[in-house]
Formats: sequence, C-alpha cells, structure tokens
Amino acid sequence: MAYLYLNRFAELLFHKPGESLLLSLLAYVLSPVRWAFSKFVESDVKHKHQLEKRGMVPEHSFLGALNSCLISTVPDGFYDNVDKGSIIIKKSPTFSFSKEGLLLETEPKPLKTDLVILATGFDWQKKLGDIFASPKFRDYLTGSPDRAIPFY
Repeated sequence: MAYLYLNRFAELLFHKPGESLLLSLLAYVLSPVRWAFSKFVESDVKHKHQLEKRGMVPEHSFLGALNSCLISTVPDGFYDNVDKGSIIIKKSPTFSFSKEGLLLETEPKPLKTDLVILATGFDWQKKLGDIFASPKFRDYLTGSPDRAIPFY
C-alpha cells in the first residue's frame, strides 16, 4: 500500500503551495485518481485490521486524514491484544475522571481502569487540564498548544 503514496507520481496528485499553474492543473485533473487510491487504501486497511468488527472505523475518510496529516500507526500485536481483551476499546462522546474511576456517557457506572489512553478526536489537553485547579500545574501537563501533535 505504501507504494501508492510513497513515489514521485503520487506527489503529482496533491496541490502544493507555490507550485506552477501546470502542476496545479495536473493535480486538479488527477484528483479522481487520488480519490480512488485513498478509497482503495481505506478499504484495505478496514479489511486487513477488521476495523468494523472491532468498532474502530474512524468517522473521517482516509483522504481527509491524509490531507490533514493525521495518519497513525499501531504497534505490532496491538490488534491481537484487542482480540485477547488486554486492551479494551470504548467509544464515548464525552468522558470525565472521578475518584471512583473513568466516567463514560455510554456506561452506567464508573470504570475502574489501570491506564486510560485518549485517542481519535478527544480534546485531551482540556480534559486533563481541568483536573488541576492550579493554572501552574495545568500548564505543566498541557504545555504550549504548539507542542501538541494531533492523532488520527
């Protein structure tokens, strides 16, 4: 799959700032090819990693993620651990922390967890920063917004 995007031809599929009119027109003309490539890669990733079965299909398209530079990777054995139950994936529109555990909108009572990983669209800086009343400690945790890296 990487060969579709990691070559000189694939560079022609994307408009880049400051490029000539000819290259801009070429990127525009080749936009259906870019869309077809992205749909092919998206369906392959969904099938290969069984994302639908695991409830992990992102709401945004692969092309949208690619254009936003929001592509992710997972470590070896990640999906095996999901299947074994070592990693439990929970989707919830909102969450918060309490003394009893993690509160999810989709769960009736708090979840007792060892580790919480915030992924795919969560505003982690705001949520984790709200834990601290002191702005000093909040800044230690969240830091500067320009140091954050968005995740897919």
